[in-house]
Amino acid sequence: MREMGPLMHELRAETYFGMIRLLKPGCRSIVVLVDEQSKDILLPQFAKHVWPIRNNKTFSFGYLMVEKNLQWFRKLLEYTLPVENPEDKDNSDERAEESAADKGYFLHLIVEHC
Repeated sequence: MREMGPLMHELRAETYFGMIRLLKPGCRSIVVLVDEQSKDILLPQFAKHVWPIRNNKTFSFGYLMVEKNLQWFRKLLEYTLPVENPEDKDNSDERAEESAADKGYFLHLIVEHC
């Protein structure tokens, strides 16, 4: 992880435009979503997996702290979790958000932003 330190950035307001919005065509940002508990476990594993492609200039690497960006993560859950009944959409979203976000059962995803 130490070697990947300069190549891996926390995705936040200051780094968003450089990592996501201002990408040149054909470039990709690979971002892993972590919480405080899983950060020490997931980031070294993520670094180990992306180490072989670290010199490829079309990729940039980062991580997103879910606790700091909980509202955005809740929106992501709304779009990814299935809703069984359209009438129950509001209630099921609240239950899904509570169980997935508030209790710490985060989806540990690697998101590739195209």
